[in-house]
Amino acid sequence: MTPEHVVLVVEATSGGCGRHTGDLALELARRGFGLTLFYGTRRIDARFRGIVSQLEAQGVTCRAMDIAQKPTVTDLKWIREIRAAAPPGSIIHGQATTGGFYARLAASRSRPAVFTPHSFVMMMPYVGDRARVVYGQMERFLARRTARIICVSKFEAEHGRTLGIGSDKLRVVYNGIAPLKCLGRATVRAEWGVGPETLVVGFVGRFDPPKNPALAVRAFEKLRGLDARLVMVGSGSLQGEVDSAMGDLPVTLLGGVNAEPLLGGLDVHLMSSDAESLPYVLIEAQSLGQPIVTTDVGAAREIVTDGRDGFVRPAGDAEGLGSALRQIAENQTLRNRLGQEAVVAGSRFSLDRMVEGTLSVYSEALS
Repeated sequence: MTPEHVVLVVEATSGGCGRHTGDLALELARRGFGLTLFYGTRRIDARFRGIVSQLEAQGVTCRAMDIAQKPTVTDLKWIREIRAAAPPGSIIHGQATTGGFYARLAASRSRPAVFTPHSFVMMMPYVGDRARVVYGQMERFLARRTARIICVSKFEAEHGRTLGIGSDKLRVVYNGIAPLKCLGRATVRAEWGVGPETLVVGFVGRFDPPKNPALAVRAFEKLRGLDARLVMVGSGSLQGEVDSAMGDLPVTLLGGVNAEPLLGGLDVHLMSSDAESLPYVLIEAQSLGQPIVTTDVGAAREIVTDGRDGFVRPAGDAEGLGSALRQIAENQTLRNRLGQEAVVAGSRFSLDRMVEGTLSVYSEALS
C-alpha cells in the first residue's frame, strides 16, 4: 500500500539525522507524496534550514517545534498536533530518539508509526548503566506502538534484537547520498595553499567526544617527515584537545564549514570515532574514490572492507590508524587500487536506494 500522507517528525535537525531526514523529505516531495514536516529548531543547522525553505517553496507544510532534546510536559502538546496532521492511511515517521518518541505516541492503528533510531541511544558509550536500563525499557514500550523500525545498518538492527525487539519489526535500509557537488581538486588545494603532490588526509566531524578528533591528529603524526597535510572540518567542545595534539604538525583547521564542496581536495579520509551508526562521511569518501582509514565502530565494516577499499583498526588505536595511513602514503599503487575499489563499494549507498527501501517499509507498515 502507498501512504495517503507522510508526516516526518525530527528534533535532531543537524548532522547525519538532519541530513537523512532532509534528503528523504525532498525526495518524497519530488515524487508527489503528501507531506508534513515537524522539525526541532534548537539544534538546527544551515543545511536543514535550507531544506525547510525548499520544501515550503514547494507547498509542503513545515511546522517548527521549539522543543528540548528531552521532552517536557509543555512539549507534549505536539503529540496532538502531529496526530491531527496525519489523516487515516498516513505514515508517521519519527527520526532519532526524540522524534521517535513524539511520532510513536501520536500514532494509531489507522496511522502507523515508523521509527528510524539513527543509533539507539543505549548504543552510545557515554550513556551510564542506569540510563541504559531506563532507555531500554522505554524503547521496548514504544516498540509495541511501532509498525516498523528502520535501522540504517545491520549493526544497529542486531542491537535492536538484543533489546528484545522482534525481527519482524526490524528492517535495514542503508543511508544513501545523491552525487556530491564538489569544487575541483586544484581550486580547493589552492585555497589551502597545498600543492598537487601533497597527500591530504581529511577529517570531517564534530569536535565532540564520540568523534575523538584528537585521535585523528595523533594518528596523522605517523606521517611526520612525509609530504602530507591533515585538513580538519569541524568544531566543538574538544577544540582544546585538538590544538594541544597538533603541536608543529601540518594541520589545517577549517572550522564548522560546509564540507561537501571541499571534499574533492582530499586524498584519504580518516575517521577516528569512538561510536557511530552508519556515517555519511565514509559513504561520501567512497563515492569520490578516496581510500578510508577508520576505527572499527558502528557499521564501519559494513561500508569498508579491510584491505580492499580501506583499512579498519580498533577504536582508540592511534598507532594502528597511523600505520595504515603510512601504508597508503608510501604506496601509490595501493592508494590507486583502494580508491578504485572504494567507488565500487560506494555504489551501494545511493539516495534512490534509500528512498525506495523506505517506501517499501511504509507499504509493509500499512498492510
